[in-house]
Amino acid sequence: MRIAFLRWNDDRALVSGMPWNMSEALVAAACDTENVLLDCTPEGLRRSPLPEMIRTAAIKRMMIPLLRSARTLVWDRTFESAMAEMRDFAKIASGKIRSGRFDVVVAVNMSGLVSRLETSLPVIYATDATASLANEVYPSFADRSRGQRDAAMRFETEAVDRADLVLVPSEYCRRSMCDDHGADRSKVHLVPLGANLVPEPGREPDEISVPTSGEALELVVVAADPERKRVALCADVAEELERRGWRARLHYVGPRHAICDRSVVEWAGRLDHGLASDRAKHREILRRAHLAILPSISEMYGIAPIESASFGRPSIVSAVGGLTTVVEDGVSGRCLPVDTPVSGWADAIESMVGPPDRYRSYSAAALRRYQDELNWGAWGRRVKQLIGETIGR
Repeated sequence: MRIAFLRWNDDRALVSGMPWNMSEALVAAACDTENVLLDCTPEGLRRSPLPEMIRTAAIKRMMIPLLRSARTLVWDRTFESAMAEMRDFAKIASGKIRSGRFDVVVAVNMSGLVSRLETSLPVIYATDATASLANEVYPSFADRSRGQRDAAMRFETEAVDRADLVLVPSEYCRRSMCDDHGADRSKVHLVPLGANLVPEPGREPDEISVPTSGEALELVVVAADPERKRVALCADVAEELERRGWRARLHYVGPRHAICDRSVVEWAGRLDHGLASDRAKHREILRRAHLAILPSISEMYGIAPIESASFGRPSIVSAVGGLTTVVEDGVSGRCLPVDTPVSGWADAIESMVGPPDRYRSYSAAALRRYQDELNWGAWGRRVKQLIGETIGR
């Protein structure tokens, strides 16, 4: 079983590292896998040439009205350009597949490419989102031109029709594939993703003392998008716990935000997992934490709770999107209604850490869930099985 694993380029961090992690997972599962690099990148995935300070959320919000006004004055040809771009990329990919001796093709987050591939080989399409959910959940997608959104919707619908297997990480995504894009339910499989950061190889998760009322209670939130993930609410919850007698501390990993000036917050800054020093810093934060908190307004999946679980730390999250797949409510953590007030989040956290046996149970369940399901090894083994069944049909 020789796999052609399509990748735009050799950037390990592209698409949150999913293609790289999935390719490595298949290799670890003893699959004969070749990374077929297309050496091109769609416009929507190219790194912005603008300095980071110009790409801040505030500047983006100021630019959106201007862009919308401009689109009403300029003929929108983005649909046609997206179609033409993907036809060209599909020709490159199809040629590279034909030149090798492969049995199956795997493509990750490449709906446009999958929809236009010219090959008789079985095609496996893996993604953590659908176009319809992305347009609904992420402002950066919703604010694209009408042509770009329409192209994404067409690519997604045609890709799930074209693919022999569709792999998604959450029930939330599986429902959208079937309901919004007409996927055949029999070929859409739920295969949870792994984490980008886990303990060092060979090192067991460190035990941590059970929080006791009046003592330290360490929380952590990881948020590249601090508004959507509501880091301000996290800080409010930490301050509420302080008012209740806890020595609460919120460790925040992400871009600069107003909460960084609050005394209850310890800001780690943005951490780049490509740097050994940043990986070490992030691991130390997770080892010090008792709980991870993620009260997102919307979430496609939720990698941060998996990273916490790999250290034996349970999570408390909003019951939205893929988070209800990642966190088992009442078992490996808590999933609260998105409109839960600050006091409700504080109540739930206090109930998780006391009595001590309850916290230990949450912690053990989170670690067990990571070890059994929420890791790249499990992903590779499950996908190898599915590919074998597909080829054998």
